[in-house]
Amino acid sequence: MLLLIEGFEGATSQAGGASTSMVTMLRSKGHYTYGGIKSDAGRISGVSVKSISTNGLALHYGTSDNTIIFGFGFKANNWGVTDDIVRLTDVAGNEHLKIQIVTPDEWQVVVPEGTYTTVDNSGVADTWYYIECKIVIAESGSFDFKINDETKLNESGIDTRANADGSSCFLFFLEELTRIHWLDDVYICDSTDDKHNDFLGPCQVIGLFPASNGSINDFTPKSDSNYEMIDEQDVDGETTFNDGVSGDIDYYSYDSIDDYETVYGLQINTTVRTTDAESLAVKSKMKFDITTTDGTARYINADFSTEYEIIPINFQTSLPLTSTDINNSEFGLEVV
Repeated sequence: MLLLIEGFEGATSQAGGASTSMVTMLRSKGHYTYGGIKSDAGRISGVSVKSISTNGLALHYGTSDNTIIFGFGFKANNWGVTDDIVRLTDVAGNEHLKIQIVTPDEWQVVVPEGTYTTVDNSGVADTWYYIECKIVIAESGSFDFKINDETKLNESGIDTRANADGSSCFLFFLEELTRIHWLDDVYICDSTDDKHNDFLGPCQVIGLFPASNGSINDFTPKSDSNYEMIDEQDVDGETTFNDGVSGDIDYYSYDSIDDYETVYGLQINTTVRTTDAESLAVKSKMKFDITTTDGTARYINADFSTEYEIIPINFQTSLPLTSTDINNSEFGLEVV
């Protein structure tokens, strides 16, 4: 099951200091940041996270499965000292797995059983790599570590469990010492579904923003058209917004994407808050041609939060998503 998609497209790229919009966007989704993480140009397009000194982030996901598969784009400005790239942990910080870069020809995977080292990987400064790892968390577990879709380490029958129950919920991405890291195009899966339960291969996350009003527009815009109030890349809080009450529905249309061979999933991000004393919830709305599907109702509060819904298939056909599906669809929300 696809648990998380993150391309950091809800923040703008900036070459200077700490990115307030990146921190705000990630925290609104329930993730964590520490230090003044920055934003920069993306791996293929869009935006990436730039981390220096002791700055970093922790992406949160929810599952009870002990098999986790994840992938991400990674770049470093230099090589030569051991740095952590990512740690997979439980809520208490117990580390089931850690991936490190050591030298241009050495990457390390660290699990409770011990440390495993690759060779001859020809790491090059300022070059993007796509890192993937699959771990079965158990006393007799396993891991499979890939770089650019090629397996570099594969161990089984080893201890990969750092706690009593094998639970996990965080991917920590951090940088220490003097090296700079870039991060982009992240996915996280588990093995609980018949789709998206193994490596996806190198992926790109593309950000789309409303381009026009859809078929229903019940919300009241602060000014102009509904879509114009929410089409900004940086969420601007009270500057532009649409106001809705219970039962209101808004749909939006989006710019077309290119014809990609494979679309693994679509994630709808909706940034909302309530100003009413009564309890309110919102749910995502998806309209594939003539078929409408609702997401999970999520209660909202007085602070802005970004509620997200992952769509793994075309709910009308029950087939994998295609670029055409996305281009012919509307997405929105309902107040319930």
